[in-house]
Amino acid sequence: MGGEASTWQLVNQLQELAGECQMFNHYGPTETTVGVLTYPITQPTQQLPSTVPLGQPLANTQVYVLDEQLQLVPIGVPGELYIGGAGLARGYLNQPELTVARFIQNPFVSDSQARLYKTGDKVSYLNDGNLQFLGRVDRQVKIRGFRIELEEIETTLKQHSGVQEVVVRATEETLGNKRLVAYIVISPQFRLINQNYQAIASVFRSFCLDKLPEYAIPSIFVLLKALPLTANGKIDYQALPTPEQSRPELEQLYVAPRTGLERQLAEIWSEILGLEQVGIYDNFFELGGHSLLITQLLAKIRKAFSVELPLKLLFDAPTIADLAAQIDNTQIATSDINLDSEAVLDPKIVPATKYVQKTTPPAAILLTGATGFLGAFLLYELLQQTTGDIYCLIRAKTTELATKRLQNHLKSYLLWDESFNQRVIPLIGDLAQPLLGLSADKFAAYRCSNRCNLS
Repeated sequence: MGGEASTWQLVNQLQELAGECQMFNHYGPTETTVGVLTYPITQPTQQLPSTVPLGQPLANTQVYVLDEQLQLVPIGVPGELYIGGAGLARGYLNQPELTVARFIQNPFVSDSQARLYKTGDKVSYLNDGNLQFLGRVDRQVKIRGFRIELEEIETTLKQHSGVQEVVVRATEETLGNKRLVAYIVISPQFRLINQNYQAIASVFRSFCLDKLPEYAIPSIFVLLKALPLTANGKIDYQALPTPEQSRPELEQLYVAPRTGLERQLAEIWSEILGLEQVGIYDNFFELGGHSLLITQLLAKIRKAFSVELPLKLLFDAPTIADLAAQIDNTQIATSDINLDSEAVLDPKIVPATKYVQKTTPPAAILLTGATGFLGAFLLYELLQQTTGDIYCLIRAKTTELATKRLQNHLKSYLLWDESFNQRVIPLIGDLAQPLLGLSADKFAAYRCSNRCNLS
C-alpha cells in the first residue's frame, strides 16, 4: 500500500476481503525512485500509532530524521525526513534552484558529492526502530498567534466513528482572518442517524472540543461525497471547494431582524463573519465565530452603541436576539451613572505631594502599554478626548517596526484610523528597564519637558 498514509481501518477492511494476503506499507517519493521504507503489516496493537508505520529503510538507502539545524533527533521527537542512497535522483530537470533547495549536501559522510533529499515529511522514530508519519512540515499554519498542525486536527477527527475521510485546511476570506475548514466524508451509517448539517456539525464540534484547544477547532465543517484526488491519487488541495459565503444550513429557521437595534447587529455580524445574511436566532459560534472575532464584534458594538460589554457576555448571549436584549439592559443601567462621582479615591490614599490640577490640557502624553489589550483602548480614548501628541513606549528594534506593531494591534480591535498617524508617535523603549529603556539625555528631555504629561 502507498500513496497516502495508510489507516488501520483500511487494513482491517483488506484483511476481511483477503485474510491470507500478506500486506506491506510502502513509502517513497518520486525523487528517491519511489522505494525507501517498508513495513510488514500485522494486526494492530494499542501501542501502534493511529496510522500504519512507514517502516525501515530498504538496502542501499539511508534515512535521517533531522531538526531545523540539520541535527539528528532522538526517538519519539518529530523531525523532517531526509533520504540518501543509491536510489536518489540527480535533481529536477531544468530547475536548478529547486534542485539546490531540495537536494542538499550530506553532512554525515565524507563524500562531498553525496546528497540528501529534503522530503518535507514530518516523522519520528518508534521504540522498535520503525518510522511513523506525522504529516507535512509545510502544513503548519498560524492562526490568531497559535501554531497549528493541520494533521493533528485530521487525526483527531479520524478517531470519530462517523468519519471516513477528512482534510483540514486554513482559509483566509478576509485579510488577517484565517479560519480552519474541515472537509469530511462521513459514513452512510452516521448519515442515517444525523439527518441535517446542524446536527452533524454540532457532533464534530463537540468531539473536537473534548480533544483539542479552542483555537484548533474548525470554524466550518464541509461535507463531501468524496475528497478530490490528483491523477497520482493524492489529495488535490486546490480542488477543495471554497466554503459558501452564505448562512449555513442551521437547525433554526431564518428569522429576520425586527428592530433597528437587531438590524444594526445583523449588519455587524454579517461584516465580521463574512456572511450575506444572519438571522436573529443564529448562534455566533455555529456561524464560524471564534474568540478573536468576539473582540472585534465587541469593539464594533462599543463604537456603534456606546456600551461596554464583557467578553464573557457573548458566550451567555450568542444570538442577535439575546445580545440586543443585553444591550438594551446595559444602556438603561448605565444611563444614570455619574462618572465624576465614581472617580473618587479612598480617603486613606494620600499622595506624597499635593496634586495641582493643570488648567491647560497637555500638548503631549507619554503612554506605556499601548500594545496591550487595555492600552489599545486607552490610546483610542486619549485620541478622542485630547488634542495633544501621544508618545507610545514600544519594544522594537526600529521605529518602523514599532509603528507597524502598534497599527496592527489597534487594527485587530478595529480601532485604527489613518488620521491617527498625525498624533501617535512610537517611542522605542522598555518599561522594565531603567529610565524606560531610554538614554539619560532623552529621558531627561521628556521628563523635564513642559509639553509632555508623564503622569
